[in-house]
Amino acid sequence: MYVEIDPDPSLPEGYGHLIITDLWNRATPFIRYRTGDIARSIEGECKCGRALKRIASIEGRLVDTVILPKGRKYPGVSLTNRVIKDCAEISELQIVQKRRNSFLLRYKKGAGFHAGSLDSLAKNLCSLLDTDASVEFEEVRELSRTISGKMRFVICEIPENERNWSS
Repeated sequence: MYVEIDPDPSLPEGYGHLIITDLWNRATPFIRYRTGDIARSIEGECKCGRALKRIASIEGRLVDTVILPKGRKYPGVSLTNRVIKDCAEISELQIVQKRRNSFLLRYKKGAGFHAGSLDSLAKNLCSLLDTDASVEFEEVRELSRTISGKMRFVICEIPENERNWSS
């Protein structure tokens, strides 16, 4: 298997689209298959001596990417972890992007929740994305899960045909 990370200038430095080539699969070989994952590579040789390319982390799915003004993109999984890191009083969080400059944060209260928790979340989000987006909140008892039982941390509701515009 050959693994590539295709750089994307709209993503943060070092991130790109994960691409695999798998010639071992005799039924259906994959040639430069885009997995839909956003990944970050590690430069240099592994301590074990192998000279193969290495992946530092897989940061999220392409469908879970936030689309910002001027076409800039941000991987959703790393976004959620960084926004909620200083807000332990929120037990669960889901970020829904309504428009390029508008977000809905669905949250479940945790121990020690106070009104300032929401202000902190909004400030963290806007600071990290370097934007002055509007942020609304929706308190929920439980966040919905997919059929497989996973929670989508980031949901981008921007229509597919508007995601590549640089407005």
